[in-house]
Amino acid sequence: MAYKSLYRSYRPQAFEDVIGQKHIVQTLKNAIARDQLAHAYLFNGPRGTGKTTLAKLLAKGLNCLNPQEAPCNHCSICESISQDSHPDIIEIDAASNTGVDDVRDLIERVKYAPIEARKKVYIIDEVHMLSTGAFNALLKTLEEPPSHVVFILATTEVHKVLPTIISRCQRYDFTRVSPQDIVENLQKVIKGEKLKVEDGVVEIIANLADGGHRDSLTILEQLIAYSSHPIKVQEIFDLYKLSTPQEKQNLLEALYNQDLMGALNNIKELETKSIDYVRYIFDFVTLCKEILVHSISSNDELISEINLPVVKALSKTISEDLLTKIVNELLHIAQEARFNGQYQSYLEVMVMNLIDQPQVIEQTKPDSKKVKEEVKTETPAPEAIEQEEKVEPQQTEQDIPKVEKEPLDLNEQLLIELMVLGDKTQRTKDTKVWRNKEGKLNTLKYRRINQLINNSLIGVSSPEFIVLVTQSEAVVNSLNDDTNMSLLNELLEELKMLRKVFVVDVDNFKNITETFLSMHKNKQLPKKKEIKIDFSLPEDEPPQEEVDTQKLLEETFENLRIEE
Repeated sequence: MAYKSLYRSYRPQAFEDVIGQKHIVQTLKNAIARDQLAHAYLFNGPRGTGKTTLAKLLAKGLNCLNPQEAPCNHCSICESISQDSHPDIIEIDAASNTGVDDVRDLIERVKYAPIEARKKVYIIDEVHMLSTGAFNALLKTLEEPPSHVVFILATTEVHKVLPTIISRCQRYDFTRVSPQDIVENLQKVIKGEKLKVEDGVVEIIANLADGGHRDSLTILEQLIAYSSHPIKVQEIFDLYKLSTPQEKQNLLEALYNQDLMGALNNIKELETKSIDYVRYIFDFVTLCKEILVHSISSNDELISEINLPVVKALSKTISEDLLTKIVNELLHIAQEARFNGQYQSYLEVMVMNLIDQPQVIEQTKPDSKKVKEEVKTETPAPEAIEQEEKVEPQQTEQDIPKVEKEPLDLNEQLLIELMVLGDKTQRTKDTKVWRNKEGKLNTLKYRRINQLINNSLIGVSSPEFIVLVTQSEAVVNSLNDDTNMSLLNELLEELKMLRKVFVVDVDNFKNITETFLSMHKNKQLPKKKEIKIDFSLPEDEPPQEEVDTQKLLEETFENLRIEE
């Protein structure tokens, strides 16, 4: 016997077996029992939510030979419909039959009476794919079909269906199936297939299915083929390129401990594993939300089974303020990065925004008679860096290994110095203001630089300057053009944050940040008082005289005459 997919093997054969859609099931059952059937139905909703299943059940119900039990699944008509072999139940894929000729052929066949059943049922799937001409050809027949015909139209994009078609049908909107209903159904299938799965697998599948019952069975089928059995949680993470809760826990702990390199390495691993960034952001937001919920309620039942160990470990340590900041950053990334796909870069910049990078003010050399003073910073330094700064009293200058560093080029040296001068508090303020720039960028005035800076971020700032991080070196070169820089300065002035602007692409910014941290560790950063950078803005150009357009036209066309 040929193999049959799970979603086909476990397709509901009675109204009671349908998952979710209780409002639709009850309505259709009542219509069949009272013999109050419409001549045309429109089933609309997301994929895998039961549209075709209910269409077939409706076809069974109105043709069943045992009306009191319809559909009984025992009579010859019910059995042939279940086997997709009944001649009076016609399924049409509108995606493959989009033209006027296809619909005209359908209309021609509609007039013939059914062969066996009481009603001839036409199930037209993906009806929104029909052309406008095909829709118009169908209109009259759909409005007044023969008494022996019922149309059931199914679509995932009802907005593409002509309003005149919709108005001639009874419309039913299908909703996504709840995760709880999907979990219950999966457990029945697992029991029926005699499978063994680890705790948490079914819950992850339900989340991945995103409300699609059919998708959940397809995912389970893939896992059965992939797994060595029993099906393990790690296998679903590997197969679908998901980040584990423990990996997200590591990043949260790095952010909490102000461990910049640990957090950046965690983000870098995502690229190595080809993680699905959209799903990663969605799952990370869910994890943060559940930690917040648990910290307030301490109720384990409100937390998903797969996240519960991580939530219980972090709910008493991670502050609500940090979790809220992370969620805001993730939602911002989800909105911005979907246009250019630079998820990893945005996540790395998020990490640098959330962690207080050491902004060095002064450095002193070790003294054999004294404990070396800790490096002063404008903002609290990370705990790990503070530990590095402490030196045992007996340690002398001769005991400290000399670390040779490669000479920096001009741009690297400048950015290192700007990082030393940077002010964490100022950057936080500037970041909030910068996110409100969209309203001004949409105006005609800034159309030239709209796309250049729409996805940019504030990397470093102080009351004297701003380092703007953009997505590519090409954008940097374009923004440094005099005209574009002038527009950028005008925008900053309108936002009340006009200062000297330095532009850098995100890849260079990441590399120089690593160099900065290495130099800080090896006591090689320049002292703040020795840094000399010109933060003055270019002088405004003298206003140009307004051009008298009328006079210019007269002078230009003075000697021109139109000959008759």
